[in-house]
Amino acid sequence: MNNIRSLREERGIRQEELGKALFLASSAVSAMENGKRVLTEDVIIRLCNYFNVSADYLLGRSKLRKNPPDISEEELAMIVSYRLADNRTRGIVELALSAYPPETAEPEPLRGK
Repeated sequence: MNNIRSLREERGIRQEELGKALFLASSAVSAMENGKRVLTEDVIIRLCNYFNVSADYLLGRSKLRKNPPDISEEELAMIVSYRLADNRTRGIVELALSAYPPETAEPEPLRGK
């Protein structure tokens, strides 16, 4: 399912208001929220711009609201794993990374990419 309804509710606006902002009827917004209307590329772009989210987030394909710049799938997987880790594991990762302060480190290209 997509995140249109939750984004709209988070903003505190009605379907009619969102429809006006996107030049759509409120019935079209309702159908989009309920998965009964296929979203065109144009509508996806307008929704993403309006809510300032990525298409993947809008369509429920990602938990990240915005696509991080220049992050590979491998790096993204590491970020997700870190967020899911317990405090002890996070501490170990932070200790290992403390040897490479971001302000002095030059990023190395990913192996095999």
